[in-house]
Amino acid sequence: MEQEVRKSIVRISFDWKPKPEDKRFMVIAGIILSIEDDGSAVIAANSKFFGMKKRFVVNFPNATGYEQEQELDVRKPIKSAGGFYIFAAKPSENGYIKAVRFETQSVQVGDPVHSFVFPREGYITPTGYCRGSVITIVSKGIEEPAGAEPQVEE
Repeated sequence: MEQEVRKSIVRISFDWKPKPEDKRFMVIAGIILSIEDDGSAVIAANSKFFGMKKRFVVNFPNATGYEQEQELDVRKPIKSAGGFYIFAAKPSENGYIKAVRFETQSVQVGDPVHSFVFPREGYITPTGYCRGSVITIVSKGIEEPAGAEPQVEE
């Protein structure tokens, strides 16, 4: 089960130091939301970090850990919604790629949980739970407010 959850989580790295010899990285998780027809993954991550840099690096999981990094440009998101930066990237031939399954039906405290990824207010926590039960319900997701147009950047 843990291996299956890992297939849906990418590593996103930002280099905070300007000099190449003085590397210091900030690493956050990105969640694979869906898979496009061309094999690229649509990924969501906390938007706060993307406003600070022009480029970032994505690593897809593979059988031995994480594959070689891919450098991407922050200026080309699909959209920003509800505090999330959403973009597309394609894994190398050995990269895992699996969309997460968000629980969309009504859940109650005490309901059984098999393997879900729960968003929290302001960020996503990529965590798989097995053979447990719901202990709390957070109502905020990555939806646009009612009647709002999605923010699409060219």
